[in-house]
Formats: sequence, structure tokens, C-alpha cells
Amino acid sequence: MGPIAFAISVWDGFQSTLTQWLTRYISVYLWLPVSDLFSAMLSKIQSLILQKDIDSLTDPNFIPDSSSTVYIIFMIIGIIGYFTIPTVTGWIIQAGGAGNFVRNINQTTTKTGNTVGAGTSSVARYIGGKLMKK
Repeated sequence: MGPIAFAISVWDGFQSTLTQWLTRYISVYLWLPVSDLFSAMLSKIQSLILQKDIDSLTDPNFIPDSSSTVYIIFMIIGIIGYFTIPTVTGWIIQAGGAGNFVRNINQTTTKTGNTVGAGTSSVARYIGGKLMKK
């Protein structure tokens, strides 16, 4: 879809299609690192819960039924968290300013194109003037 977005962005009114495609592309490829960070946090919390349960099992008066509710709530929070990963990556892209980055690239490209065009035009005029004098 990238080449199609690039081709469409050439026409007036469709300039933002390339920026939107690039933003979505980066957002989707951030899903894996964000989910890895989330799973690392969940595994650390889970290991702490299990360590607490193991320490509590040394007490003969400990009843394990009370901690299973906490573990179930923890798993529900984890499931909901995994469903929010696309939203979180969207927040990362917005906070990181990918839109501003792409806008600056577009402005730089436009300025470079204008400079090259002006330089080419002046060289062509100079050569044309020299050829006309002869």
C-alpha cells in the first residue's frame, strides 16, 4: 500500500495520504515492542504474586482461596491490557510527533526541489544566452 499512497499523495487534496500511511505503518510495527514491554511487566507482577503465595504456604493457617480472586483479577487486567496495545501505540506516535517529523521532511523536500529547479533554470538560461551570442 505504500507505493499506492505515495502515488496518490502527488495530487492536490491527497497530500496527507502518505503521512497517514507512514504513521499507521510505524504504529503497527510498534505493537510488538509495546506488547513485549507489557508482558515483561505482567510476568514480573505474576512472579511477585506467586512468590507471595509460596511464602504464605509455609504458614499452616493459610487458606489459598483468598489469593485466587486477586490472580483472576490480575489476568483480566492483563487481557484488557493486551487489547489496548493499538491505542497505546497510537498515543506513542502522537506524543512522539511523527506527524511533525513527516511534515518537516515534506517541507525540506519541497525546498530542495525548488532550489534544484531554480538552479537548473539559471544554468539553462546561461547556456542559452551563450549559444545565442554565437
